[in-house]
Amino acid sequence: MKTILIIATLLAIENRAQARIGEAEHHIVLRYSSAAIPSLEGRDPLGNKQHAYKFRQFIVMVSFENGFSVCETFFKRADGGNEKWFRPNEIESILKANAASGVRWKEIVERVVWETSDGKLEAINRIGQLQVSTKEYADRVAVANKQKKAQ
Repeated sequence: MKTILIIATLLAIENRAQARIGEAEHHIVLRYSSAAIPSLEGRDPLGNKQHAYKFRQFIVMVSFENGFSVCETFFKRADGGNEKWFRPNEIESILKANAASGVRWKEIVERVVWETSDGKLEAINRIGQLQVSTKEYADRVAVANKQKKAQ
């Protein structure tokens, strides 16, 4: 019984250690400041500020809009081995950390695309990266990319 309680406590702490979509920038910056990677900071396709952080075996690029996280892209770190695809347990952990209480992720395309049951978030798994964002943000990025290609 004691072991179960310890494991549950560690999992709760671990999930809180990860940034979440919709979280205020100052909370994320405080949490990850020691793991920040200033050389990778920049702007996303919409001009929003991005910060990069080391988290476990990942580099996480977080896009902030009006002071809140709207997109988190997890990249496999070069020192994390030769794996390019995210393992199912890694995907599950990242998606679970970003789902609000009572909200579930629905798999749209097997191991590639998910969306939340409330339609607010989406996730896309590409080789070496897993992106979780608000649906509205993803739609605006898609429009911006389409316009850029048309020019």
